[in-house]
Amino acid sequence: EEGEEVTISYLSPTDLCLPTGDRQELLYSTKGFLCSCSRCTAAHDFARAFRCPRCGGEALARTTPWQPDDEGDNVGDSSSSAATLRDGAVVCADCGDLRAEDVAPLLAAEARLRPWARFRPEFQSLGEAPTPEKEVEEASASDLLSGAQVAGLADRHWIIDALREAVAAEDPKRAAEMLRQRVAVHEVSSGYCITKRARLQIALAEALCSRGSPEELREAAAAYGEAAVALGVLFGDDHPEHIAYWKQIADD
Repeated sequence: EEGEEVTISYLSPTDLCLPTGDRQELLYSTKGFLCSCSRCTAAHDFARAFRCPRCGGEALARTTPWQPDDEGDNVGDSSSSAATLRDGAVVCADCGDLRAEDVAPLLAAEARLRPWARFRPEFQSLGEAPTPEKEVEEASASDLLSGAQVAGLADRHWIIDALREAVAAEDPKRAAEMLRQRVAVHEVSSGYCITKRARLQIALAEALCSRGSPEELREAAAAYGEAAVALGVLFGDDHPEHIAYWKQIADD
């Protein structure tokens, strides 16, 4: 709003969509401070969204901040199922605190996929990547996505987003479908993902242009336009990307 301080994140648009503990660990390890912004100190972690086993609505994990010990090692991980398996670890907006027995399968599914997702090349990583379970490592991205959704990971969960990116890379015919879903999810998320959503809209527009039907070209123009507006707001109307994507609309 008018009068608010405008800041630039130390994290990339992709890393900004990681869970709280991962973001705090990255900032502490690379910048030397433990972030206590409003998002990192929020009660719930919007990057860890699940489907409520009671009502089917969205349920969010409670935030468990990352803290270094005297040697700088992690003593609390917001993505660790072991650290959060308790009554109320996941909260549904309609049902309230979920019981530990309801939460356990959700966190187990998350923990199973985390080694695969966290060390994807789009994320900045620290240390050596753990080896995923053999079944996870050998499965297709499409099968992993279907399994994660059945297991209760919701659309806003960061692992679902990573899986959709992997599906698009694995099967280019599904790229536009995956990009549409990712854009829609980031549209309802907070302002921290504006840049990422704009990049996804550009990728969607490019995928649609390559297919070339009149309807898809109209959709591509709309995606380019929304991305150009967002980039103009973020970086100014004279920013090269803002200008380039408005020109792309005219050319299409």
